[in-house]
Amino acid sequence: MGDFIGFSVVVILALSPLLRRFYIDRFWIHGRGTVIRVDLLISDNEESAWVWTPIIEYRAAGQQFSSKVFPFRHRLNAKKYSVGDEVDILYDPRDPSRVMLDSWAAYILCTILLSGWLGIIIVDRLHAR
Repeated sequence: MGDFIGFSVVVILALSPLLRRFYIDRFWIHGRGTVIRVDLLISDNEESAWVWTPIIEYRAAGQQFSSKVFPFRHRLNAKKYSVGDEVDILYDPRDPSRVMLDSWAAYILCTILLSGWLGIIIVDRLHAR
């Protein structure tokens, strides 16, 4: 019974990025935004890499918002977004200033990497028995 509970916890942990994305897709509002500017910024992660970051303008709850949206790993692309591009977005209805690009790529990649890492740990533990 303990093995089943442990395995269930590992599966839920491995799928947590996708579960979060399903939650966002279900409860956040789909919309469209326009790229008004593309800035070159230093990312906050350990690598301190330069990242092209679009500034999106969109309407939500009767107000106009603009927000930086950090795309997933587009620093190798010279500039994926151009001023005037229309993009699909998701925003939080409780706080419309919280916005993200409507993309599954980062969540799928994170799930694959996390599942692989946890799979290696499980196989190592089973092999050690």
